[in-house]
Amino acid sequence: MGSCLAATRTLYNQSRFLGTEIALYTPDGRPLWRAVVKLNATALATNCVEVAVGGQDGSFYVLKDGRVMESQKLEKPVYALAYTREGRLAVGTGDPLSGFTAYVDRCGNVITAVKADAPYLVINGVKLRGGLAPMLAVPASASQDCRTFIYAVYDTLYNKTSPLIKLPSPVLAVAVSGDGRTAAAIAACPIPGERQSRCLPSAGGKSVFAASGEDDSPRLPRHPGNCERLQDLQAHRQLCIFLIYV
Repeated sequence: MGSCLAATRTLYNQSRFLGTEIALYTPDGRPLWRAVVKLNATALATNCVEVAVGGQDGSFYVLKDGRVMESQKLEKPVYALAYTREGRLAVGTGDPLSGFTAYVDRCGNVITAVKADAPYLVINGVKLRGGLAPMLAVPASASQDCRTFIYAVYDTLYNKTSPLIKLPSPVLAVAVSGDGRTAAAIAACPIPGERQSRCLPSAGGKSVFAASGEDDSPRLPRHPGNCERLQDLQAHRQLCIFLIYV
């Protein structure tokens, strides 16, 4: 199947909603096809042949070569989609006021957000509590070989069931390298606007590199141990990029 990128774009005529444009691109940004479907997209997935898209109203489409191949109307909003390694399409739905499946991936990982008096997440059957009510999109990512699965519970990163590191503020996004050895997390800086580059301790004697600042200039000094020089790392506004060596 190779590599590809699926993207959506909401279409309006002034204030009137026209639909959502679905597009499939090659890795170098060349469009393969585009199509417009009548839904407000909340989830998207592709296997580089098909593109699946789901909406807040429960609408669900599978497109191929710019044409709708399958359409359904589910009973609940669609919040997560992923094509698994076996080729199956995993669909996450639920009720935003009580509980919903907020994350699925190609490795079979599932995260469910439950909004009770004390909200919590259920990650692959394990209940974890922390922080405020879970976001609709839970920060999580798995490596290409599925050996590493990093996710955030409020301000704490986990690798599968093991705590990895507690960051200074709630985690907004997470990504994992293909080999699973490096994770990246985005969170608000400890002090808004502070420019800094430093190593932070994490579980298991690993190291974290954090860079932040209001300009676009990388601040990349050398550090001993696991904090090597990182190329082309940039920070913007008042968000920090944390690189964790897993």
